[in-house]
Amino acid sequence: MELWKIAMLSKFGKKAKKKWSSAAVDFQMVDLGIKPVCLFDHWSVTAEDMQDFTLDLHKHGLTRSKVNVISIGQDVVVYSISHGKLLLAASLDSRCYIDISASLLSPDLANNEGLAYTVDVFSNLCRNIHSICERQDSESVHDVGITDILNGCCLFGLLLGYPCVYWFDLSEGDDHCLSTQSLRLFKVIGHKLTPAIDKKPDYTEQVQGPGNLNSSSVAPQKTTVQSRPSDKTHVIFSFTVPVNILAQVEGHIRCWFVLWRDSVQWFPFFSEVWLEEETVSPQSVCL
Repeated sequence: MELWKIAMLSKFGKKAKKKWSSAAVDFQMVDLGIKPVCLFDHWSVTAEDMQDFTLDLHKHGLTRSKVNVISIGQDVVVYSISHGKLLLAASLDSRCYIDISASLLSPDLANNEGLAYTVDVFSNLCRNIHSICERQDSESVHDVGITDILNGCCLFGLLLGYPCVYWFDLSEGDDHCLSTQSLRLFKVIGHKLTPAIDKKPDYTEQVQGPGNLNSSSVAPQKTTVQSRPSDKTHVIFSFTVPVNILAQVEGHIRCWFVLWRDSVQWFPFFSEVWLEEETVSPQSVCL
């Protein structure tokens, strides 16, 4: 892990002293195909600086594949050229869309009428990424223009691979009806294997991951959260669902987790993965 620390401090300076370890794990999960993309929200990094950094990482052997950059407004998203097809594999039909428009008294499942433009932008972005991956092009940043009718909240949820995605009617402004709502917070958490992340990537063992074993032999053991040291765990996915519609989407979320767990080769990067949940009641929600 020391090589990652040196690389980040060299590129981003003293501000990278905080959260460099978490950022390194996020990068490696994308490189391994454990998650489709990473929203890099540290240190106010520009897309151009991030593109230079990803090229340096690959040049020095810290990533197995080339990692590319998507610029969405002021936000920076990274994905692996080797695993960019993960975005295409995520069927739009398998997502639950949650309408949190300000005019609603409480969140509800969305119909498809207002989603069309944002979903089209996502589909076109996936096709462009597929083309970039086919060409193995890692020299340019892909820019997604922000428009008045592009719902950024929904687009990011789709990119990040969440099973449930928020959407709200932009014609009503940027407000929403989530504030003061009770939310169910879902986290997919992995227990880190130290040898797998403290050295340059050696993925020869990865063929032994859950994608190549019987599901019964890789199902994570049920243990209490307290038995896992927090400094050895990492949040892979984190998203919320309003409690008032939880009954309608809970089964979908659990199926999504099982499918991800049994199809993605998260071992030996993590020794086990599990789905954790709790109810939270924030006074305000910033999207």
